[in-house]
Amino acid sequence: MSKPTLRSLAFALATGLAACPTLRADVRLPKLFSSDMVLQQDRAVPVWGWAQPGEEVTVRLGGHEKSAVADQQGKWRVDLAAMSARRNMTLAVRGQNTVVLTNVAIGEVWVCSGQSNMAMPLKHFAIAANDRKFLWAHAQIAEGKVAVWHPSIPAPAAVRYAWATNPEGANLYNREDLPAPPFRTDNWPGVTRHRK
Repeated sequence: MSKPTLRSLAFALATGLAACPTLRADVRLPKLFSSDMVLQQDRAVPVWGWAQPGEEVTVRLGGHEKSAVADQQGKWRVDLAAMSARRNMTLAVRGQNTVVLTNVAIGEVWVCSGQSNMAMPLKHFAIAANDRKFLWAHAQIAEGKVAVWHPSIPAPAAVRYAWATNPEGANLYNREDLPAPPFRTDNWPGVTRHRK
């Protein structure tokens, strides 16, 4: 059996590539973008991702639309105009393919920092709008910050953590692995009950 030569390897590679369907890079978004997300209100909304270099990408959200062309590394970014609080919107990102994210809200995004158990969902966070009716909220750590949200509250006015009885299972810890004490961002008088 003879050893392959450089010429035979080049021929095999060229033949194999010619037989392949056209290569393409689908439009992609970072994992930070997902259905059921909340984007900051009253500020420009940056949306970015990757596509085939030179590909035109169009982003549409809440009646706002912008386009960009992916650079040589396939990176693209658009900044949509600032929007006021609203919900139940669809974010569509279109290039050679289309990515659709549903139930997108524009509202207040609250973040805290410090947490040692980055992979665990956080418990016992509640948020309220100006009506002062707290709802148990979703809370997750991303890039060293805690994002707290609820799909029914696009514009939170207050956040509470482990408030009232310091419930068992509250799991926010700092980098030194010390538990966070109960806290709240509001100074509303009286006791406000949490709703499910």
